[in-house]
Amino acid sequence: MEQEQTIEQPVEQQKERVWVTRMPPEELIKWKSKLDPNFLEFIQIIRDRLRNDWDLVVGVTGRCGTGKSNLTKWMGFLIDDKFDLVENVAYLPYPEEIKPKFKKLERYQMFDVDECSKGVHKHGWQNKVQQEVAQMYDTERFENKCTTMIMPRFKNFAENFRNYRIDIWINVIYRSKKKGKGIAIAYVIDTDKDIEDPWHMKENIKLKMKKLKNSKVAEKTTKQTLEIERRTKNYLFDFEFPPLPKNLEKSYKHFKKLSRIQDKHKEKTKRKILKFDKTVQNMVVCMIEKKNMTQTEIAKEIGISNQEVSKIYSNARENN
Repeated sequence: MEQEQTIEQPVEQQKERVWVTRMPPEELIKWKSKLDPNFLEFIQIIRDRLRNDWDLVVGVTGRCGTGKSNLTKWMGFLIDDKFDLVENVAYLPYPEEIKPKFKKLERYQMFDVDECSKGVHKHGWQNKVQQEVAQMYDTERFENKCTTMIMPRFKNFAENFRNYRIDIWINVIYRSKKKGKGIAIAYVIDTDKDIEDPWHMKENIKLKMKKLKNSKVAEKTTKQTLEIERRTKNYLFDFEFPPLPKNLEKSYKHFKKLSRIQDKHKEKTKRKILKFDKTVQNMVVCMIEKKNMTQTEIAKEIGISNQEVSKIYSNARENN
């Protein structure tokens, strides 16, 4: 039986603690008897698909606090026998970090990009992440992996990515604050080559407006939402999912918090580097334009090559 993998808390923390990063097989077996049959059937379809020489990208959306991260972690533990909260999850990921982590995983494993929504706040970031994932799947299809990507709204995904790379869309519509149980709806992409919008969004809006034309938004219930969504073209099924076990939920929150600290440190370091580069740039411009020094003299003075001096000066002129 595979041992439960753990990871120690950073040394700088005063209180030592061991964080659980995997769900033990015996615990997973117990949970399976409690999970929604629709959800379990969906998981089995994904496992079979990966072993039939296919890959899969799943976009997961929903409002803040609905349990999107809980859902993708459940998918990870159920799809991937080796799913680990450290090795298989990209917390607040940077494009340059995604590929090495993805390539490290074995065949049939699941990769969870936990918070693509960072791209909503940082211009161009989500597009770079999506481009990286698309490129990985173009070149690594033989690996037959499944990737989940979390985003608040489906339209936050780039149009080309959501229409040609995402296979399944799961939207989490409700989470009970008392029990932590979530409700989600799964949709499958329309692969017809002539369809302009493979998710039929405009048609779905017309259907909803017709059904709810006399209703106020505040009066719409979860039951009504489910009834309408079940009539949309891409509807696959809906299901419930529970909160993560307490020990795994605590571990997830710890690693997420740790990633935010690392992200802030990375941003701070980046700002310092940019400030230093600007200082060097100003110094080179001053040496050339005010002191009439040659590039060779500047290179010797600063301790860099002539080519680097030339590049710094060219960049300075372009920026001005």
